[in-house]
Amino acid sequence: RPSKLPKPTTLKKTDLLSVTDAKNWFLRPNNLKKRWENLTAVGSLFTIGDTDFEVAEKFLASADLWLQSSPPLARLHYIAAQPLPTYAHVHRASLLDRERPELVYTELAKELLKNCPPCSAGIHNLFFYGGRIRLSLLLGNPPDLFSSLSLEEKAHLDGCLKPSVDTWFINNSDASNHTLFNALAMLSDTTTDFTATSAFKTTDSQMTKAGFIPTASHQVKDSQWVLRGCYIKNTDVKIPQKSANRSLFWHINEQRTKSPSDRHITILGAGIAGCTTASALAQRGYSVTVIDRHEQAGGEGSGNQQAVVYPKISHRNDPLPRINFSAMLHASHFYQPLWRAGIGSQCGVLVLAHTQNIECDQRALDQHLEQQTDWARLIEGEDLYQASGIKLATGCAIFFPKLGWLPPAEVCAHLLQHPNIQMQKAEITQLQRCEKRRAWRLLDAGGNSAATAETLVIANAYGCSQFSQTNFLPIQKVRGQITHLPATSSSQALRTVICGRGYLIPAHKDLHSCGATYNKGLEDLTLRERDHQQNITHLATSDIQLGALFADVDTAYLGGRAQFRCTTQDYLPIVGAVPDVEQMRIDFDDLRRDARSQITATGRYLPNLFVHCGLGSRGLCYAPLTAELLACEIANELPPLELELRLAMHPARFLIRNLKKRRL
Repeated sequence: RPSKLPKPTTLKKTDLLSVTDAKNWFLRPNNLKKRWENLTAVGSLFTIGDTDFEVAEKFLASADLWLQSSPPLARLHYIAAQPLPTYAHVHRASLLDRERPELVYTELAKELLKNCPPCSAGIHNLFFYGGRIRLSLLLGNPPDLFSSLSLEEKAHLDGCLKPSVDTWFINNSDASNHTLFNALAMLSDTTTDFTATSAFKTTDSQMTKAGFIPTASHQVKDSQWVLRGCYIKNTDVKIPQKSANRSLFWHINEQRTKSPSDRHITILGAGIAGCTTASALAQRGYSVTVIDRHEQAGGEGSGNQQAVVYPKISHRNDPLPRINFSAMLHASHFYQPLWRAGIGSQCGVLVLAHTQNIECDQRALDQHLEQQTDWARLIEGEDLYQASGIKLATGCAIFFPKLGWLPPAEVCAHLLQHPNIQMQKAEITQLQRCEKRRAWRLLDAGGNSAATAETLVIANAYGCSQFSQTNFLPIQKVRGQITHLPATSSSQALRTVICGRGYLIPAHKDLHSCGATYNKGLEDLTLRERDHQQNITHLATSDIQLGALFADVDTAYLGGRAQFRCTTQDYLPIVGAVPDVEQMRIDFDDLRRDARSQITATGRYLPNLFVHCGLGSRGLCYAPLTAELLACEIANELPPLELELRLAMHPARFLIRNLKKRRL
């Protein structure tokens, strides 16, 4: 879970900017209306960076102008930092302030208020108007968070492909913050311009030292000036010393100097990983072909009747719980349209404290989440009954009211219903690189070419182990069996998903889904009675009252489903560019001798080949965020997560670890 902010302070109303001021001070000086009207390319993206979100006035003004001026297929990415821990209280209060009607009349302001992320340090992403507007809220220390979006100094100096901000909105109070301006410079290019408020006609030297040069200024009120200017690249810009270890540059793809000319992407695999990736790319204007060996999407690991949107989070500040927390927030927003359409149910998820150690962890987590009760909270006693609808013996549990369950295959089919996406049936067993055509050939078992692709995403779970390009990935194929339990008069009262040693989902079509087993090394998908019995036993050992609901069930006549999960050693997904294994072993061989070796090389990666797999049993929770991360990388857009978390899921992480441990 991202580290918690201090308790919020209060801003005076006189300190708050109006939407009218935002338009006059920030939008008009940069001639944004005309620039947006002139956007022509399909999937055009315009990125605004804002050093102080305050109460969303600049964002609301920008979004309003964007919807009026930009082409229908263009997208706005608004990245805003909140340097003070005022977000949770000031943001909500100001949007509802009757004395500030310009902030409440818009549909967007209401949606923003409804979907406020929790007051938790990190990067939070919200999408509006079908993806036309993306808001990335950076809550915490702005210099650190802006720095975490960049590829570090090596990419800045060497000119490899990197995303950048088009226009900066800079707050007066940031004028002397040299660390912030260095971070902003890392996200800027020669086409970047800025508007800044200042107490003086001229700007602070820290801004100009970083490369932000004012070209015009005008006074807007007493002791308040608006400066306009452009960014000029400054090779003296430095980033934090954490990059001193040059081996950190393994994640930078130095060979990728431009985006693929072809706006067509091929995705191998029509499970939840492939379908969320296809949807994210299609929204960016790409034409996408999804290839799968089944006629319908979600034919294997994503084919259960019901599946839970549930992360495993804790109070610890490690990458795994932080990624899980971000994935939970992202997924809860992503699936809202489906839940509103009656697909699955946003009924909440209740995680039982079925052991004393788990109860201690949950109480520690509850203290850590004290400002985020809308998302997760500890409940006890009568509240447990009110949330679940049934009597439970467990003393306490963590309740996630904004999560629920979904039918994965139906979700996959829904995601592919986009005019830019088509599906093709083929069983691919081999990938070949054709340098003459600069494309990948996808071959079937007979050696015949089923398709060619300039850009290819491998998203076929454990199927990636059959390809020479990705068989280095330490994934595991693990069988899991779920059980369909006939609903009883007592179990029909269940209102929410319950998780413990296993899980139980509210009845759908008179059947509960219960599971799931973990059968490592078992290849047979035939349903086994012993696995049904194990699933029911796990319910009983999670809570004796849960077990009592199905005590009289005859396991010999139960239905269910068995399939394989694709899991990883570190329990994290695999998402990103596929490394050139042999070249990486050569370039980083010194790590075998000394894990702290100073290596100047950047990473080597196979051209336009990406992988998205290893989601384990939490595919529904991970996939929306990891798909967005991958789509941003392919489209050269600023990412939805901090660099540390991106590296924790990077495909090349296993190579670097194994070299340091002398396993290669």
